[in-house]
Amino acid sequence: MAQRKSHKKHVYTQIARLTCNHGRFRAHLNKIKLSEDDRCTYCKKERGDTNHIIFGCEVHKDKIDILLKDLQIMQLALPVNVNYVLAQDQKDINCRLYKHLASISPGSEGHLQL
Repeated sequence: MAQRKSHKKHVYTQIARLTCNHGRFRAHLNKIKLSEDDRCTYCKKERGDTNHIIFGCEVHKDKIDILLKDLQIMQLALPVNVNYVLAQDQKDINCRLYKHLASISPGSEGHLQL
C-alpha cells in the first residue's frame, strides 16, 4: 500500500510541476540560470520546454504518437498542448501523461530529468 501512495505522490508532484511550467526541462533550467543552453536534451534542435518534450521532440516520435492516440481515445481533441491537457483535470489523463514522461526519462520515476 505504501508503494501505491508513493506512486500517487510522484504523479501529483510531476503534474504540479507541469502546471507551473517548472521541472528539469532545459528551458526552465536555463531560465533560472542552472543551464547555459535551453535546447532539448534529446534532439538538441528546439527549445526544451514542456510542450516540446512531451508532444514535439522527434527523438520520441513513436512514444508521442502512442500518447496522442491514447489522448484521442480519452476524448481529447487534437492538437493538444500541456496546458490544455492539464486543464482537463482528469485522473486517467494525468496518469497517462505521467506514464509518458516516465517512458522518455527511464529510471528516474518521480524525479524526471528532461
